[in-house]
Amino acid sequence: METPLYLIQHVAWLVKDEKYQNFSQAEIAAALETYRAHAELVAALGVGVRLATGTEYHTYQTGIDSRYLSPSTILQNSALEIIVPDSVDYRNGSFSFDSGNEQSDATLYATGDSYDVYASAHDLMMAKSARLAEDLQSFTTQSGSFSFASKSLGVKDAASRYWNMSRQARKPVQMQRVDLVPA
Repeated sequence: METPLYLIQHVAWLVKDEKYQNFSQAEIAAALETYRAHAELVAALGVGVRLATGTEYHTYQTGIDSRYLSPSTILQNSALEIIVPDSVDYRNGSFSFDSGNEQSDATLYATGDSYDVYASAHDLMMAKSARLAEDLQSFTTQSGSFSFASKSLGVKDAASRYWNMSRQARKPVQMQRVDLVPA
């Protein structure tokens, strides 16, 4: 499967490598493919506009885990008929219909691939950090010694932030009410 170019460019921007000096497009695509998820019939909820004749839906939004979609994503109605939206924001998982093409279903269903750009950026930043750690950190000359703060620490911090933003870092939270005591 070919990784969408807009995703490669976005991850290159996240890792501050828009000119592909540290990572090639193929390396970024490989990192993205690691975190590609295929979803079947993910609900895209409509934002309704109430009219005297009923409710029209012009915009549909998928959930947060269905962002950064592949352009091959298809949209279906409740009868599972393929519907072609007038515009799509693949990055945010949003589908729009112009007047005259509005939908009557409150929910449409998206099928396709989504990518976790933040987990991909994390992996690339960790690789960059490892490369920087190998660089010269200090040296001594006749006139004195010089030491550089580790450049890799800032890169690791950014990698950590990206990991926390990724789908991979989200874990279900279990809560237990303390005011309820089993009888």
